[in-house]
Amino acid sequence: MNKKKNKDNEWENDPEWQDFFDHVDKQGPWDSKDDKIHTIGGLTNDKEGGFMEFQNKMDSNDMEDEIQIEEIHQEAMKILYIDMDGVIVDFIQSAKNSPDYEKYINELDRIPDIFLNAPPMKQAVRSVNKIIDSKKYDVYIASTAPWGNIESLSHKRIWIEKYFGDKLKKRLILTHRKDLLIGDYLIDDRTANGAGKFKGKLIHFDTDQYPDWASILKYLSIN
Repeated sequence: MNKKKNKDNEWENDPEWQDFFDHVDKQGPWDSKDDKIHTIGGLTNDKEGGFMEFQNKMDSNDMEDEIQIEEIHQEAMKILYIDMDGVIVDFIQSAKNSPDYEKYINELDRIPDIFLNAPPMKQAVRSVNKIIDSKKYDVYIASTAPWGNIESLSHKRIWIEKYFGDKLKKRLILTHRKDLLIGDYLIDDRTANGAGKFKGKLIHFDTDQYPDWASILKYLSIN
């Protein structure tokens, strides 16, 4: 048994192996920071963490590339503005539902909470969500808040969040001058408040050409 054991260990006395053992832990002819003892996958991993610094830089570059691609995609998207009252908000039905309807018959936009409690127009929420999800358009809400109904500004903002959540967060523009908006399309049911002079394409909702949301989705090539 001992003879066999000694025979198995004969390689330890081999001069070539001893020479290998003497040199294996010695630094090579390269600089200490590039010593192959400190490598990962053939890339230098010096004691100061050069490899990890390199890896983090690559990760950072990948993230910057993704951001740039997203920015390019957004630049390529057409800007689309959507009006609220009479387009996505059923203003008339909201007025009729109010106990103050007769009292404000000649100034319906001053009915208390008329914008806060308004129901959506038929197929409006579903259609706007489809437009947003298509990622073909950069969507904003462009509406006018009646000057004599101060609460309407906050109520319109609450309404948008109620029906669209974060999809239209910080994408609500309240203005009396829609002609100053810069974009490609405006969906509006009227030409008032500058809508008729919008520099892009006015998609006139509730007309013979665009009678409903189905016709608008078709025009915008949204399936």
